Amino acid sequence: MTESSKVYFGIEGFYSKNTMPGISNTDNLWQALALLTPLTIPKVYSTGHIPSFNSTAGYAGGFNNFSPFVALNHTGIYTKEQGNLQGTIAIEQDFSPLIKGLKMRAQGAYTATSYFDELRRTIPEMYYATGRNVDGSLRMLRTFQAVQTMYSSGQDQYRKFFLESNITYENVFDENHRLSGLLYYYISDHKQVSSIPTYAQTLPSSLAALPIRYQGLSGRITYGYRDTYLLDLNFGYTGSENFQPGRQYGFFPSMAIGWIPTQYDFVKNGVPWLNFFKVRFSHGSVGNDRITGNRRFAYLTTFDYTGAGWGGTTGINENLVGADNLEWEKAIKSDLGIESQLFKQRLSFTVDFFNDKRDGIFQQRTQVPGYIGAVNMPYGNVGSMVSYGSDGNITYLQPVTDNLSFTVRGNFTYSRNEVKNWEQVVQKYDYQYNNGWPNGTVRGFKSLGLFRDEADVAASATQFGTVLPGDIKYKDINADGKIDDYDKIPLSLQNNFPSLMYGFGGEISYKDWTFGFLFKGTGKMEYYHVGIHDSRLGGNNGIGYIPFHDQEMGNVLSIVADQSNRWTPASYSGNPATENPNAMFPRLTYGYNENNSKLSDFWKRDGRYLRLQEVSASYKMKLQKLKKIGISSIEFQLVGSNLYTWDKVGIYHPEQAWRNGIIYPIPAQYSFQLYIHL
Repeated sequence: MTESSKVYFGIEGFYSKNTMPGISNTDNLWQALALLTPLTIPKVYSTGHIPSFNSTAGYAGGFNNFSPFVALNHTGIYTKEQGNLQGTIAIEQDFSPLIKGLKMRAQGAYTATSYFDELRRTIPEMYYATGRNVDGSLRMLRTFQAVQTMYSSGQDQYRKFFLESNITYENVFDENHRLSGLLYYYISDHKQVSSIPTYAQTLPSSLAALPIRYQGLSGRITYGYRDTYLLDLNFGYTGSENFQPGRQYGFFPSMAIGWIPTQYDFVKNGVPWLNFFKVRFSHGSVGNDRITGNRRFAYLTTFDYTGAGWGGTTGINENLVGADNLEWEKAIKSDLGIESQLFKQRLSFTVDFFNDKRDGIFQQRTQVPGYIGAVNMPYGNVGSMVSYGSDGNITYLQPVTDNLSFTVRGNFTYSRNEVKNWEQVVQKYDYQYNNGWPNGTVRGFKSLGLFRDEADVAASATQFGTVLPGDIKYKDINADGKIDDYDKIPLSLQNNFPSLMYGFGGEISYKDWTFGFLFKGTGKMEYYHVGIHDSRLGGNNGIGYIPFHDQEMGNVLSIVADQSNRWTPASYSGNPATENPNAMFPRLTYGYNENNSKLSDFWKRDGRYLRLQEVSASYKMKLQKLKKIGISSIEFQLVGSNLYTWDKVGIYHPEQAWRNGIIYPIPAQYSFQLYIHL
């Protein structure tokens, strides 16, 4: 347009098609494997009948009854198609000829994604062998009647409009004063409407057809004196369609200051090995408008038509109670950081300490009196929580010769949080409140080992169901003579979520060769083999870990074969030592054991691990012949990922241990990569 103008236009897109079995995906197949033992059913019965799980088993019904072989070969086809198109145009204008350092930029973007799924599902006639007849032939029970091919389809349409523009200014005065500014505006409009293929075709919600819209204005002014004293002032004025008019916009200011003492001459001369040192501090606020469960327009009260009532009449029923006083959830964030470079910049590190206080957290009310007449509790800005922690990284580079050098680096992140206010109905005991504990605290029963004998059972508080020696014994926290929900106490600060994560690695470079490695690890991380709810199993996650938890279904781990790992009555083993009150597994039972399947610290395990995350080797080839065709170098790289893990779990990957094998494990991966540098 002019010599000081830049125009950018870009467009990209892709199309993909994925074909799967009619009722399954990778995780479903792995779940089916976890529900089976080698003895449960064959691939095909000797009679030619296609097998299924026993229909009387605890988790039978639905697709959990399908063996992996049947799911892969006899259930039809599920096809998923996806297309994506993205386009953007940007204009940048430099006004420096008029005002030095002044620039303006505007950009618009459009994204469209479409999904089309087709399901052609069929169910074969399946049987379960319940035994043999007197002549030795199998006695077959039909568990599934054949269903001819059923067809359904679904579509998903997503589109987004995005427009942003900014004005920037940057200039240096008298070589000492550095001033810059930014004014930024954006508007966003996106929506997604979907209809997922099922047996019965469903229509999309009319609410989903309403675009989600944002609009915001933000600004920043920065000032630096001799690049030693730094000041940064920011503000954001953001609007969301999720609040009622008059409350849609939130104002979020922030500020930051910095100090770089290595800019002083006396530091440069007196401490020459300290090349750079900076201390910075920031403090400000941010906002959140997304309510738990992605509920939109929570300030509106909604109504539904009721069905026919007395005399065939219809009526209107209050469905959701609106809260017209909702406003932005705000967090006050503070951060203290240190950055440094030493020894001719061979050693560098950054460390930050942060503290976030979040107030006005959206929470469904629990203390609204019943006489108000609300059919369900409205939301309110009633919650508060504080988070704190630290993260940092360090790097050291050491040249050995002109052709040889090595680099080592490490990083860590530590974070914790504490609930300051969580609205609850009045609790009977103080330890039942969420206040004062981290968000996501795991609560369950305190175990006292296993019952030793009948006298131990009789002298203890009432447990769950029929309790025998060898069952788990729980502590009566409130001393009322029975174990119930009042005896649940905090057991872990998080489930399968570490407070500390760290990594370290390095590279060795010799001429055109580079060898690298990377380790990843966690600090304290606890998980539970039993008692955590798993929606895919319709109950807790005990199946696949507790032997015979679901009768003939479910893995029986090899560790159970070791007598020292399980409680066994002396009357059976002939050895009193097998009645071990500290055994890994309680007494074996066939089927679900109500008492032993509770969430308790009996099933708590240590999930810490250290993993060799990546090993790589690369070679950069530089030839004069390549330069003649416009190629400066070609790099060949061999990379291995997830190669080995050190942990205390053993039987499962530590990041998936609580799933007890019903999810596809994290595999080792090897790749060969080729980079062409022009």
